[in-house]
Amino acid sequence: MATQRRVVASLLASILVVVAYHPSDSVAVERGDAVWLAAASLGALAVWFAFEVLSIGRGSSAHQLRFRKSTRTSIALDVIPWLLGGWMMLAAFGSSPPGNLRQATNEAWIWVSGAAIFGLSRRLFASDAIRQTLLALLFGCAVLQSVHALHQQLISLPQMRLQYESNPDAVLARVGIDAPQGSGERNVFENRLYDGGPTGTFALANSLAGVLIFGVLLSAAMIWQRFSLMVTSERIGWLLLFVLLAAAMMMTRSRASVIAVFCGIVFVVFMTMGIRKRVLGWVSAGTLLMITLVGILLSVFGRREWFEQAPASLAFRWQYWRSTWRMVAEHPLFGAGPGNFQSIYERFREPSANESIADPHHFFFETIGSGGVVAGILLILGMILFASEVYTKYRNGDQSKDGPPVFDRSAEIYVWIGASVGLLVVWIGGLLTLKIPDLDAHTFAVPIAIASIVFVTPSLRKTSRIELNTIALSILGAIMIHLSISSGWTIPGISIYVWVCAAAVVPDGKERIPSPDRAQTKPFEATRHKQLSLLLLLGTLAGLVCVVRMSWLPIYRETRALAAAESELIRGRLVQADRWLETAEQADRWSANASRWRAEVFRRRLVMGDTASDRLKADWRASIDRSKLRSGDDPAAYREFGTAQLHVYQRFGEMTDLNAAFETFKQAVAWNPSDQWLAAQLSEVARAKGDTKLAEQMAERARWLSGLSSNLERMLDRQWILVAEKIGEPASTAPIRQPADKVLSVSSAS
Repeated sequence: MATQRRVVASLLASILVVVAYHPSDSVAVERGDAVWLAAASLGALAVWFAFEVLSIGRGSSAHQLRFRKSTRTSIALDVIPWLLGGWMMLAAFGSSPPGNLRQATNEAWIWVSGAAIFGLSRRLFASDAIRQTLLALLFGCAVLQSVHALHQQLISLPQMRLQYESNPDAVLARVGIDAPQGSGERNVFENRLYDGGPTGTFALANSLAGVLIFGVLLSAAMIWQRFSLMVTSERIGWLLLFVLLAAAMMMTRSRASVIAVFCGIVFVVFMTMGIRKRVLGWVSAGTLLMITLVGILLSVFGRREWFEQAPASLAFRWQYWRSTWRMVAEHPLFGAGPGNFQSIYERFREPSANESIADPHHFFFETIGSGGVVAGILLILGMILFASEVYTKYRNGDQSKDGPPVFDRSAEIYVWIGASVGLLVVWIGGLLTLKIPDLDAHTFAVPIAIASIVFVTPSLRKTSRIELNTIALSILGAIMIHLSISSGWTIPGISIYVWVCAAAVVPDGKERIPSPDRAQTKPFEATRHKQLSLLLLLGTLAGLVCVVRMSWLPIYRETRALAAAESELIRGRLVQADRWLETAEQADRWSANASRWRAEVFRRRLVMGDTASDRLKADWRASIDRSKLRSGDDPAAYREFGTAQLHVYQRFGEMTDLNAAFETFKQAVAWNPSDQWLAAQLSEVARAKGDTKLAEQMAERARWLSGLSSNLERMLDRQWILVAEKIGEPASTAPIRQPADKVLSVSSAS
């Protein structure tokens, strides 16, 4: 059992380090960036069950073993996450179409990963040494992120701002943003560049703040609980770490993280004072439940004027949650499906809402938005079971044997070996793929993170079990508060902290115990346990085969073919590039990436030529049709397709292309009725087709939408749309755009 835990803990440590460098923030999960996590977590779980099968009965006869049984609540707590993950996978298929099946399955695997890591961590944390060592590793990862964030704030971001000021078009081209001067897209980029905070290895500052909560709270709790027992060097070290982490968190400008940390510190303070823990626990649980219920009721039945005076960011959250609730009311079984929230949400977005969001910024609404009512019920049931298990384990008298965690040097060594392997995988893999982390920042971040782990490990060894439980529970509660206001919990870089901390609070004490008393043993228990372990091993291996065959291999083959196509395009070898793109299309028949890229290549070849080749036009239009079929009901994708069709019309003036653009934009507006750019563009295309009535309706709608919320980025003079006219040679390099207010005013005058 000890070897089993140490080996699997080493595997989990590797996963934690890799996730710290590849957190898959924003829409990266939908692109398949985190499919490896499902394979790795299922692989680690398979190793655990393989040890169970191989070790039972070896070295000890069956009558020398007895088993400490888990409670029904503890067993149910293991089962519920698997039911939720299974339902999300079912929702992925059940919601596609209208959803994108590749995106849906990519995100569904995150829920499976969560079930695997949570269940695995519960078993590992029956060992005190593994629990405190993995918590120290997570703390080191938080320190790594904080140093990276400070480097960005003080060095990287000022340098990027200087580069942008000297050559804004070059910077925009480097990051892949098409934003003409004066457009709303450029305003969004500039706002994030000048007003946004550091992001670490994440894509968004709020996501980074969720991880920094872990480090800030752990250091604050250690200072509060053990300051009087520390020597001077320990006090100085912990205070410096707290300041470092808190400073980085404040630089993210995340108000949600500040609120979450405050609540976590209050919880730690009350738990260490003379107030009875049972009373405090029930009061805290009741308060959280009431806040959740009131929030849901207000989001569903509340009147808009109730929130008009609320802070802008909170008012936006109410918009997200109301729209999500309407979406679930219309699609109660599966919601939007995992991975497709952003595209389906646009149909329900309130006209005054300014942002197109990837998630509703609340873990409960994100769950029902991805899996419908059944997913919400499973989540609530899991939370109730978790609270019940916490109460059962930590009620008065249950921890009479409290004391420092049992010191196990061997377990620590295994964890550090695993972490070192994970670090090597990150950097060697980065060198091989030419995608290494920020070398300048991590020249400082890695040594400081390692030094922090070395420093905090002795302190954590001295921390009692009750103190560790309090720390883990406060961190878990704080992160969930953060996820109730900001960021999403299908981001592995954040959610893995949720899974591990939850497991640290309710570890599963089930283990094999030597039993010298023959009269009290039951020989059939070993056989039954071995059969169950074998069944679970086969199920885990089946899941591993599914994730590899269904997701990882197609994504890998497509990615490799796309990289080869890009290399051929750089060399100007268009025929060879098209062959690779065709290979990529066939490699992953659920993905729209290759077909969209192929359509883009065909479009460029079309508009750059003097005449439109019939065969090239047919290939381009076929690629557009395949892209539509694979993309699902995604208004953003249809905006891309309509723009391409209208660009070809500008170049050659064929009515077939204008009609196609008209149908594409018309469908996009139906799926996203709150987008002022789409309304303005459809108005211009309708005018060119001679549909005066629709053109006037869409122009009026575009003007109305642009005036909502008093947001400058929505103004029509910042919405650059394509002119629906034959332009010829001047449109051979790029589509001709003009501000929407100018185009619509000319249309109205004519």
